[in-house]
Amino acid sequence: MMHIKFLFKYGAPDGKLRAFPYRTLVYKDLADVVCEFVLREHEARRLVPVGICKRPGCGNPVARFKKRQYCRTEACDREGQKRDSDLAREKNRDNVFLCRLRKKPRPARLKEAREKVERLREIESYWRGRNDTLAKHALKLLDEVR
Repeated sequence: MMHIKFLFKYGAPDGKLRAFPYRTLVYKDLADVVCEFVLREHEARRLVPVGICKRPGCGNPVARFKKRQYCRTEACDREGQKRDSDLAREKNRDNVFLCRLRKKPRPARLKEAREKVERLREIESYWRGRNDTLAKHALKLLDEVR
């Protein structure tokens, strides 16, 4: 009972769980707290950070964290992984590589770019015409090395 107390903004000193000031006086269940939160956010016209799992037939609630759309059951995890295309993974991998390289200080960036010239050329040629931003960043780093 004590670990649930910390979920509440207004806990009573006697250890009993009390409600938020303008609704009910006592919550009977932990689900009441969640429902209260969703109602308050909905009434304030805010985007409620709770959704429903996108796998057909599942219907479990999903807390929206970053871009999560599937719940954490095994079947839904598999469904979510199937939906991630290989192209999106490659794009993300190359984007992270270029971002990390660009954020380094100039001497370290030049040193690493010299070591990874082949990778930069591959990124530039692969993404030319598909995603010009990635190709442009790779080309800019290649130009710095020269």
